[in-house]
Amino acid sequence: MMTSRARKTFLFSSLLFLCSGCFNIYSIVTPNNNTTLSSLQQAKLYQYEAEGNDFVAKEVGDIPYASKGSVIYCAAETAISLVCDNYQVQTSNGEEISYRLSNKDNSLSCLLSFDDAKDTITFDDYDVFMSIVTEVSAVGSIAEIAKTTSKDPYLQELNSVYQKGHETVFDLAKYHMTIEAKGEMLFLPFSIVNHVFVEPNGISIAFNGDDFYLVGTDGFIRQNTTKTLSSYGEDYYSGRYYQRGRNSTYSNYNYNDLCFLVDSFYGFSSEFNGLDSYLNKQYAVVQNELQSTRESLYDRGMDDLLNGLMGDGHTGSYGFTSTFGEGTYTVSAASYSERMKSLALKSKSLMAKRGKNPSALRFVDNTAILTFDSFNSTYQDFTPSSIMSADVSSDTFALFYRAFLNIGKRSGIENVVIDLSLNGGGAVAGLLGALGFLTNNVHVKVMNPLTSSKNDLCYRVDTNLDGQVNSADVKSYHFYVLVSNYSFSCANLFAAICQEYGLAKIMGETSGGGSCIVRPTITADGYPFQMSGPAQLCSVASDGTWKNIDKGVTPDIPLNETQFYDDVALVSAIASAA
Repeated sequence: MMTSRARKTFLFSSLLFLCSGCFNIYSIVTPNNNTTLSSLQQAKLYQYEAEGNDFVAKEVGDIPYASKGSVIYCAAETAISLVCDNYQVQTSNGEEISYRLSNKDNSLSCLLSFDDAKDTITFDDYDVFMSIVTEVSAVGSIAEIAKTTSKDPYLQELNSVYQKGHETVFDLAKYHMTIEAKGEMLFLPFSIVNHVFVEPNGISIAFNGDDFYLVGTDGFIRQNTTKTLSSYGEDYYSGRYYQRGRNSTYSNYNYNDLCFLVDSFYGFSSEFNGLDSYLNKQYAVVQNELQSTRESLYDRGMDDLLNGLMGDGHTGSYGFTSTFGEGTYTVSAASYSERMKSLALKSKSLMAKRGKNPSALRFVDNTAILTFDSFNSTYQDFTPSSIMSADVSSDTFALFYRAFLNIGKRSGIENVVIDLSLNGGGAVAGLLGALGFLTNNVHVKVMNPLTSSKNDLCYRVDTNLDGQVNSADVKSYHFYVLVSNYSFSCANLFAAICQEYGLAKIMGETSGGGSCIVRPTITADGYPFQMSGPAQLCSVASDGTWKNIDKGVTPDIPLNETQFYDDVALVSAIASAA
């Protein structure tokens, strides 16, 4: 771990230009594979912890590794042991080794194989693998959703239905990466270990030339600042990679790994039909930037890719560099996609009409209007007493609990409008808690394009906190959900579930979409970002097919935005549609 030192934030031009240099603009780059694998070495693994307004590095273990040129490798068995304690060798014939992985009580298991000759990693059921490593009991349950059951005691998971997908093969050879044999052990590029094995847990591990670091961008910046690197961030960005700079060989490897990451785990990867081919045919400038040895060009290329070509609203850069860079940089505003620009403009337009701080609950005639702009959860074990002092701005379940207490005290209320017109999404747990006030059976459908699996997760919610879930938990009002083109992610999902199951009428405009669960990730060189992951939120069409909800929800009662915040107009529209 290197000594902390001062850093500067640097700016770069948003002007795109073609730079000649040590990179290939035509295809995934074939590396020089003449180098042999080094002997085993040990490096520290650090995580960050708070210390005052700073974050500092805490040593949590060691990771053995070997290197081949500039590429770091990790033993296959080490990769497994990072995420699973319960495994055993099934077969070993020199070129192929297979393992049986199980959860703690052996109720779930999957088969994992490494083939040195073909350079492939094969899972008979990658969904089961994700359930094992995230310690989720329901097969196929996506960790971000399923783990809310244990975090929020008022949520109860019912009998979810899982439809198994197909075998998953990660073909490293396609990306000019190899599985290396050393003695009786097989070694994988560490970036592949991170993508395939570690990141299903919602965390990433990067190597900075000296040590391994758990990457959580919250830990890179001092608290109460926006750009000042924490001590942990200083350490992360002070390794040998930064000191030596990147060479063309590593840049090519990093590009190949990025193509693997996007092709395998981006929720909309089918739109590219192979990232490398897509860039080569249509966006050679971006391809050049992504293979550049110049950090400013590389950062611009990542902006152009993530915020532009992949700019679906869930995908984007954080403004942190790779471990070869200075730590932070200014994201290019010119890189944003038309969709992201449209969402921003819609938000600005609606905010001007509504105002920044509307009343969370207001009444007009026989109608209550409940407004909130994000779904949140504090994951507390509420009691009827403790929830009355909860911060409703940070917990949507608490907001709904107290709102319906107030609505119940008001005579003559027949309709409840849930205003999500400026709601950009948030925590799935907050969404589940809110939907429990509308139904005893909250269904969330998830499809995984990587494995073709389908999962119908079902929850019920103890909304009155009496320790039971029954009809008393569901409120008997006529519900309406107000959405706009800005209503995104969880707000879009809330409207989709309400429409599919007849829980509420949808008012307003077609919602803004957003159908994939966010996947935090990093490149091989330690550049952190987020993207739409391989878990698509879906609804079921009338013909029984599962379709993601990225195109948004069409309203049952169309309104233009001038009517959204005219309470009399809303009540009139409800009366006309009744």
